[in-house]
Amino acid sequence: MSRAIPLKTVGEIRHEMAKVYREARNGTLKIAEASKLNYMLKDIGRVAEIEHNLKQGAVGENIAEGLTSIAEAISKQDTLEKPTNTTD
Repeated sequence: MSRAIPLKTVGEIRHEMAKVYREARNGTLKIAEASKLNYMLKDIGRVAEIEHNLKQGAVGENIAEGLTSIAEAISKQDTLEKPTNTTD
């Protein structure tokens, strides 16, 4: 039984793909097996990339919402602090 290989990031997946490639090149892994593994790794990489992009998008949306709230608060503060023009 082989140990679990971390495949959580695109970098980890790329590292594993390179390892599979090297094993196929030096003959310790059959080309057909390497091809199957790299195909699966490519799909795992796509999912990891999508997940990363979704997280980045969520962070961006949260930042945008926060900035909008700050801008609205500043606008309200400016309105409250503006002196009213009175004519004597």
